[in-house]
Amino acid sequence: MYSKFLADRGVHVIIAGGMGQKAQELFAMNNIEVFVGITADSPQKLVQYYLDEQLEAGDNLCDH
Repeated sequence: MYSKFLADRGVHVIIAGGMGQKAQELFAMNNIEVFVGITADSPQKLVQYYLDEQLEAGDNLCDH
């Protein structure tokens, strides 16, 4: 539900520490790229890492 809402508003990327598999699948079905396992940093730095193609996914921090 939220994945379509976001896609309809032009969202193409989600940056998160953790996310369940079903949520990742829903975002993928709406052509939204998901980065999980991202450690905390300022939103500005995370976006800059993404734009510089330096954002690297890590271990999914979601435990369910």
